[in-house]
Amino acid sequence: MKLELASFGGGDPIEWLHRVEQYFEFYQVPEERKLAIAAMHLVDKAADRWFMFRHESPHSWRRLSELLMREFSVHNYGEYQAALARITQVGSVDAYMDQFTKMSRRAPGFSSLVLLSFFIEGLREHIRISVKAHRPTTLYAACELAKLFENNASLSRSSSHAHYAVANRGPELNPEVQHRPLIQGPQRVPAPLNPVVARNVGENRRLSQAEYQERHARNQCFFCDEIFRPRHNCKRG
Repeated sequence: MKLELASFGGGDPIEWLHRVEQYFEFYQVPEERKLAIAAMHLVDKAADRWFMFRHESPHSWRRLSELLMREFSVHNYGEYQAALARITQVGSVDAYMDQFTKMSRRAPGFSSLVLLSFFIEGLREHIRISVKAHRPTTLYAACELAKLFENNASLSRSSSHAHYAVANRGPELNPEVQHRPLIQGPQRVPAPLNPVVARNVGENRRLSQAEYQERHARNQCFFCDEIFRPRHNCKRG
């Protein structure tokens, strides 16, 4: 497999500088040859700037990359490094990881331990405390822990909101009984519309309410002591 090194003529140099680094690493280019190889791939405005300022600093690949950052990037290496040291999480952990990765690519020179420290210190406080307690030794481990604790915090908030809603909801009433009065007075049995008159031999008298209820419960004739049946012929009627 053969890797081709693209030329650079202007614009943001970050991507081109990283591809050059990958090219040097793949072919194991010695340090003393890196400058010559990179300079041969400069064209147009970038080649003009290199020709103009090449005598200002010692010839090295590092100095060339710094010159290109100074001339074509919005910020130089020093400004990116300062920004990386102050970076803080604003949104989600994933968004913070993207921002941190983009910034760290523009601020080379930091060791892996320094990058790990920058990343942890920029996390939200409740996530940072939890991640620090686990003492991660790699940036990858710190990222995974940060996402884990962010997810746990989100689940905890959801559970708390659900518990609060249930605790503050009044008792549910059965729609069939919710309109019943809480205190009911003694119920009165309605008296018959036409009071029944019991006819005994030689006298007429009214049945009392208790007698009426008793005879009605036993299906007994209101006028005699016999059980009431269809076509009943009351002997005292």
